[in-house]
Amino acid sequence: MRAIRAGLLLLVALVPAWFQGAPAYAQSEASHWAYKSPIRPTIPDTALPSWTKNSIDSFTHAMMTQHGLVPSPEAVRHTLIRRVTLDLTGLPPTPYEVARFLADRAPDAYERLVDRLLQSPRFGEQMATHWLDLARYADTHGYHMDAHREMWRWRDWVIEAYNTNMPFDQFTIEQLAGDLLPNANLSQQIATGFNRNNMVNFENGTIADEFLAEYAIDRVTTTSTVWLGQTMVCARCHDHKYDPFTQREFYQLVAFFDQVPEKGVDGDKGNAAPSIKAPLAHQSELIERLTRRSTELELSLQEQRESAEAGVAAWEKTLQVTESRSVAAKPRFSLAFEQTEGVLDRALRGSRTFIAGKLGDALVFDGQTYVSLSDQVHLAPRESVTVSLWLFPTTRGPMVVLSQTSESGMSFRVELDGGKVLLQLVRAGEKDALSLASDSAIVPSRWHHVAVCWTASEIAVFVNGSRVATTPLDAPFASNAPAKTSLTVGSDEAGRSFRGMLDELRVYAQRLADEEIAILAGGDPIGEILAVPSDNRTEVQAARLKRYYLEHVDADYRAASQELEAVSQLQAEVTAILPTTMVMQDASERKPTYVLKNGHYDSPGEVVEPGVPNVLPPLPGSRTADRLALAQWLVQGNHPLTARVAVNHLWQQFFGAGLVRTPEDFGTRGERPTHPALLDWLATEFTIDWDVKRIVKLIVTSATYRQSDHATPELAVADPENRWLARASRLRLGAEAIRDSALSAGGLLVERTGGPSVFPYQPDGLWEEIAYNANDFTAQVYRQSHGEDLYRRSLYTFVKRSVPSPTLVAFDAPNRETCVARRPRTNTPQQALVLMNDVTFVEAARTFAGRTLAACDSSKERIDHLFLVAMSRHATQVEQQIFAGLINDLRHSYAEQPSLADSLISVGESSVCGQIDPIEIAVWTAVANVVLSLDEVVTRP
Repeated sequence: MRAIRAGLLLLVALVPAWFQGAPAYAQSEASHWAYKSPIRPTIPDTALPSWTKNSIDSFTHAMMTQHGLVPSPEAVRHTLIRRVTLDLTGLPPTPYEVARFLADRAPDAYERLVDRLLQSPRFGEQMATHWLDLARYADTHGYHMDAHREMWRWRDWVIEAYNTNMPFDQFTIEQLAGDLLPNANLSQQIATGFNRNNMVNFENGTIADEFLAEYAIDRVTTTSTVWLGQTMVCARCHDHKYDPFTQREFYQLVAFFDQVPEKGVDGDKGNAAPSIKAPLAHQSELIERLTRRSTELELSLQEQRESAEAGVAAWEKTLQVTESRSVAAKPRFSLAFEQTEGVLDRALRGSRTFIAGKLGDALVFDGQTYVSLSDQVHLAPRESVTVSLWLFPTTRGPMVVLSQTSESGMSFRVELDGGKVLLQLVRAGEKDALSLASDSAIVPSRWHHVAVCWTASEIAVFVNGSRVATTPLDAPFASNAPAKTSLTVGSDEAGRSFRGMLDELRVYAQRLADEEIAILAGGDPIGEILAVPSDNRTEVQAARLKRYYLEHVDADYRAASQELEAVSQLQAEVTAILPTTMVMQDASERKPTYVLKNGHYDSPGEVVEPGVPNVLPPLPGSRTADRLALAQWLVQGNHPLTARVAVNHLWQQFFGAGLVRTPEDFGTRGERPTHPALLDWLATEFTIDWDVKRIVKLIVTSATYRQSDHATPELAVADPENRWLARASRLRLGAEAIRDSALSAGGLLVERTGGPSVFPYQPDGLWEEIAYNANDFTAQVYRQSHGEDLYRRSLYTFVKRSVPSPTLVAFDAPNRETCVARRPRTNTPQQALVLMNDVTFVEAARTFAGRTLAACDSSKERIDHLFLVAMSRHATQVEQQIFAGLINDLRHSYAEQPSLADSLISVGESSVCGQIDPIEIAVWTAVANVVLSLDEVVTRP
């Protein structure tokens, strides 16, 4: 009891100091190595100059010597090519590449191999995998129902940046502030998607201000982890307990990232604002060609309009004033509402009552009657349309005249409400409806001609032959209307169908001229103008006559107009399918940033301006404190952290662990560097030109990297974690490399760089467990890909944050909800089960077996071929014997149970060779499956 009492007294004495005294970092702040700018160290002399390949080896050998260790011999050549090819491309070398390297005995053979690999497009894909972890890239928003977003254009940008060897300082600036660069181009805007990869919420009841704060804080957390290697989020609620960062400084960093004009609650319709259209190169080229042609045609039409007077005069002399004019265009569909029309026998629902109409019979609509014109007319995406109809309404109440709703085509709806004509239009590929209403109302209980027209650039409403003024509506008036795939006259919605009479419905797949609409309404405006002597015509009459001549008589003008309409329609169609991507922007007016008391969004305290922690160098004083200034500050030469953190990430990728083994924490509670001088030398070397490929080549051509991974008993005891690098580290391959290597071995891998995410095999029903209303929200139903998309590199697998790919998760892929600076490397029974049973691996084994059977004749050759492809080496005699026994056992088993063989070789969608005995294919499929599951295959040597 006395001891407990003493402990409590000590706790009481310490609590006030904990909360009121100086932060815990006060004593270490001034001396911590990470906050001092790196000074380029002298390269150590080495007692083994014949071993060293470059300066890296001088530093590592000095540390080995300090710990009483000596380097391991260089790895055998087939191991070396396998190691570096996996590290630089994420795929194993082919047998041909191995044989070519083994035969090349030139002193620079390995260096030329590295150069070739660095030029491969696979390099960018491999490097991007780690960067996507850092950037928390995913194809869904996370939170709530985890709906779809479109960010793959940013992923393509990352791959391209690595492949073109974009300098890391530019890589940094464009991702953090590309939009703020002078005359920022499309690529630089796309790059800013880095800090739009955060999760986004649109759940009902979500408080926008709360999540605006969360998004900005997430960007600070991610940016500080990726470029500073700091646990900055610890200062969200209070001063950092261990590192020299105050809460006020944390919110000064927030001030760089909280100016985005976003809604806080957004994303239910796809990408959250702000986002941009992000066309691919071929789409941009097509848009440019269409724009040029459109401009050419517009200039040509303008010239023809300016010189048309002579043609009008000559044409007028050939006419008789009494000539009647009609509409030359033929309707795509028409319905006269005559009792004898067969289409009404099939399409009419409700009472069948006809009376004398405007032209012949008219159909009476009693509020329950409607006509469902199934498969009679379907308007295509982006089509120009004119709908003409005579109507006799008997009420001013709201009622549906006609509508069409279609997911793949044109959706529209015409209503009357208070006598006003309401038009709602949704073009294919667009999410928001355009709704408008006529300013004037029609009088009930009399006949009126109504026409609605639209093109890619115009919408118009006509009543009795004259265009009427319209006003846009703030909200759609038919958001809950049931979907139809064809035109419906009236409506089957209870109490919503038209009441009155309808006659002469015509649907044209073009925009009729105003004069033609007037003719449909019973007038002849051109005849009236012709009856007036030319000298007495008003300017308006002369202009209408000239337009009629150009549009209906002048063949050249009509041809150019039709081509312009076709070009405009194609432009609209291309624009509708352009990919989009979320980007960073800053609002036009800066909003204040507050220190949030205890980190709570609704407890604002002191107002702060953008700034950086005092322990680090100051921002450049020559420009405004914005994201661009922050990005430039990160890559300025004297920054103590950025280059160190970046080269540490690179080192980790090739050695399995960084020189600082806590890449997310270079602070006082992180690990100290194992090789401080080497870290600083690499950092200062990197800042010479920020050349990523040069540093990568320096690392993988070093003697340190090339060592054998064999750990002698003595070495295993002296350095079990291989901190002092006296050998290479054997590393479990990453999730993507394990799957991709199997696909490659089976000849299935489709190597197409970039593009949208794909949906490979996964167990049925996984998404259903958390799905929510798949009719209204995206990414609720897993629609498996087929064909080539089944076999794309795993980098392109669709990442749903709440249900990531089970195949990749089994091998430690993260769910991408937060920034991940290092993945765990595990070896579990579950992984073995995946390797032996997952559809992808079994199918890859089957196609691997088929390729082997086609390439080799004897069992011995086939076993050797499997080893060469999967492990880059020949099978040993012992391995040959073991697999020969396995083959005999399998043949016996499948001969007794051929149904098992049939079941095995039917796995997967790729074709099965029908010319080979099914039992033989099954035997070698099982053998290939065993080979692909071996530890050596899923391990980087």
